Formats: sequence, structure tokens, C-alpha cells
Amino acid sequence: MRRFSLLILSFLVGSTGCGDRNPTTLPSPSPPPTSAVTPSSQARITLQLGSRSFELEVADDDPERQKGLMYRSELPAGTGMIFVFPDEEERGFWMKNTYIPLEIVYVDSKGAIVSIKRMEPHDQRSTRSGGPAQYAIELNIGDAASAGLSVGQVLSIPPDLVKAAR
Repeated sequence: MRRFSLLILSFLVGSTGCGDRNPTTLPSPSPPPTSAVTPSSQARITLQLGSRSFELEVADDDPERQKGLMYRSELPAGTGMIFVFPDEEERGFWMKNTYIPLEIVYVDSKGAIVSIKRMEPHDQRSTRSGGPAQYAIELNIGDAASAGLSVGQVLSIPPDLVKAAR
């Protein structure tokens, strides 16, 4: 019986919790860590953009394209994301749930840069390509200029990405 009483007592003590129960002192929830939203299984390629080489995550299906770089608190230097579409048409991107400023390089099916535009965090207005594009490359602000990219310049799109676009 004594053993049963100790068991009940320890259950009661353990179930009441501990610490200050004042809701104003409870820790606030933290945003999801960057690593939790950076898929390690997502394909990556190294692509020469102007004078610089970038490691780009490949977004070549609807779920990956829709998520893009959402929920990330940073984009490491020398990295970005390339969006591959099955067709070439006027594109538009927005920055819902995107915490970092980006620039987007729209590229047509032949690899020519259609436009380079700046996008601000959380801006839900569409940033249009200004012409038909099959690829979109998101980089940190200033990376396109530092790589010497310009409208009309032709990039060498790897054959694997061209196949993925079809």
C-alpha cells in the first residue's frame, strides 16, 4: 500500500508542472530554423552567371516553385535558386513569406536574360518578367551586378535543366 501511495504522490507532483505559470513570462515561439526549410534532397547545380559561379537549388516542379525561398532568414553568399518551367511565357513572382530581399533574373528558353528586377521582402505584388521567360534565378541583392549580368546577355543553361523544362 505504501508503494501505491508513493506512486500516486509522484504522479500528482509530476503532473502539476513547474516554473512560473504567469503567461507573460512564457517564452514566445520562435520561427522555424533555416535548416528546417532548406530541403537537403533538393537538386543543386553550379551555374556560371557572368563572372561568378553560383550554387543554385533547382525548383522544377510545382511544389518547389511555389515554396521557392519562403521562410528563410538568409541566403548564403554565392547561392540562389533557379526556377525551371515547362514553357516560355510572361512570368510573375511575389515575395509572400519571404524574409530576405532578392533580385530575380528572368531568362528565356535560349538562355538570354529578359530582365533583372529587385524584389522586397513580403511584397505581394507581382514582379513581372517583361517578356517570355522559361527560367527565373533568384539571388541576393547585388549579385547580378557584381557578376556583370545584363539584359540580353546569354547564359549557358545546362542540358539537364533544358530537359527538365520539357
